[in-house]
Amino acid sequence: GIPNIWQAFGPIMATIPGAIPGAAYGLNLAPADATDDCGFDYFAAVRVRSLNDLPEGVSGARIGPREWAVFDSPGHVSNIGATCAAAGEWLAQSGRAPKSGPMQMIEVYGAQFDARTGLGGCEVWVPVVQHAGA
Repeated sequence: GIPNIWQAFGPIMATIPGAIPGAAYGLNLAPADATDDCGFDYFAAVRVRSLNDLPEGVSGARIGPREWAVFDSPGHVSNIGATCAAAGEWLAQSGRAPKSGPMQMIEVYGAQFDARTGLGGCEVWVPVVQHAGA
């Protein structure tokens, strides 16, 4: 379903009032349905100057400051699963843990990313906190 989300969002990205060019984001959130313990909700996004003028059918969210662990996912977008696995291994050894809350991960697709080919790489951002006692 994620490619379908981007196919629907891609044509409207540049038409969103106040959109800040240069990057697009994939937001991975804990499922809104608390009984779904093995999935996540996914949203395609862009930064905007204001949430006040969003067109009908487009939602906005503010992401507050937090500490992020950032992982490079080079090459094709299909490599993102391996990057997430490496991020999990790093977290297990780092003295940090994923921050609890709805935000599980952000994919950052910079200007070098080509949505048509899936090439150009991206970054995976995971919100983290220090382990208790670390």
